[in-house]
Amino acid sequence: MRPNRRDILMLPALVGAILLCGCSGGMGNWWNRHKDKPASGSPGPSARNQGPVDQKLIDDVMRDDDAEATSQPSATSVPTSRPAGRKEWAKAKKQPIPTTSKGRRSTDKSIETPILFINGEVITVHEVLDPLNKPLEDATKEMSLPEYQRFALKKVKGQLLMLIDEVLAYGEAKKQIKDEMEPAIKKAVDQTEQGRINAEFQGRFSRYQAYLEAEGQDRQEIRRRIRRHLVVRQYLRDTFLPLVHAPTRRELAKYYEKHPDEFTEPLRVEMFLIDVPYWEFLEGGSSQDRQALWPKLRGPRRIEARRKATQHMDRARQELASGIPFDAVARSYSFGPNAKKGGAWGAVSPGALTGRWADAAEVLFQLKPDQVSDVVTTEEGLLLVKAGKRFEKRAIPFLEAQPIIEDKLVKERQRQLETDLLSRLRAKATINEQEVESFMLGLDKALPKHPDAEKKSYKLRSTIQ
Repeated sequence: MRPNRRDILMLPALVGAILLCGCSGGMGNWWNRHKDKPASGSPGPSARNQGPVDQKLIDDVMRDDDAEATSQPSATSVPTSRPAGRKEWAKAKKQPIPTTSKGRRSTDKSIETPILFINGEVITVHEVLDPLNKPLEDATKEMSLPEYQRFALKKVKGQLLMLIDEVLAYGEAKKQIKDEMEPAIKKAVDQTEQGRINAEFQGRFSRYQAYLEAEGQDRQEIRRRIRRHLVVRQYLRDTFLPLVHAPTRRELAKYYEKHPDEFTEPLRVEMFLIDVPYWEFLEGGSSQDRQALWPKLRGPRRIEARRKATQHMDRARQELASGIPFDAVARSYSFGPNAKKGGAWGAVSPGALTGRWADAAEVLFQLKPDQVSDVVTTEEGLLLVKAGKRFEKRAIPFLEAQPIIEDKLVKERQRQLETDLLSRLRAKATINEQEVESFMLGLDKALPKHPDAEKKSYKLRSTIQ
């Protein structure tokens, strides 16, 4: 079944959906402070040899039966200052990029990197694939080839269309950037970049640099994406939020009545857990390696690990019986993810936990507040559960729900205004047909490859066309 070409022309306004929240990273209200002053400079150069953005260009290289992807990139996957134009970017086409994560240090697996110009702004292959590489690589291991083809196409398509929307919005936003805004924008970019370094590289800039070098990426290009993303987010928020009128009480009440499930809180009970997995008592290897080995392990090693785990849990119960608080015992004896917090998992609702903790949750709802269970034995280990406060199922009163509903409706209306703007911008935008073709080939080559792909000569384009 072939989708209507016009369906894909209406690129989803995903940017608006991501950017509704307030601007982070220290940008504050810099846009409102300066946007009434005359702008310096002019918009960047327009792209040469371009025609209007027609859905046909994208439809010809992106065709499938799936719905538009709705995944959103993080600020760290989006981009300092804008390049002067095509000449600077022409060199980028000669820069190699990796085809797979394992081959990123190997030049024989590299390709030339095409770029896509939308109204003179650049979208790169890295920019499309950076936030997708991890889920795509996982999918190559977990999905069959046909499933992976559909999954990869949907993800790439959604990300590319989202970036096109962001580029179009940036074309409008940059017209209003004043010189006075630049220090605040730079500070926001710095803080966003540092946030990523802290989260992913233990705060070590040297590790971040090594990562970029191994991935064949340029730091200034990453910062350019961060800048664009932050500017667009602030621009959309400050442009449309003041235009959204607050919902009336009647509108709030109508929404409350039509969506009762949204305002019903399920039964919840605070859970405290001492978690003693058997594999922690195996010798050698990392905890992850031992966990992976445990289901396959048989014989004396398995028996001995179970014996040691039982002794460990017995000692924990003896300390509890002597009057030592549960949280203190959990810190000393539990191996679970919340051991350092005294085994506290917070309030848990029925069905919320899966895997080896599902058995603990099942026991939890049978306990009274402050009651401790008997030892729960599973195939993977031993658990000791304590119930905390109990919160019965209840309907959230309308008075309490009002601010939640108001926030939701305001965001929906703001999103619609942003969608309308992007629709108008798409109608006026320009794109080079040859660049689209080259860009899609570059995406195809850079995608993580499925193990069965070579056997069946799989290419992204073979699915698209």
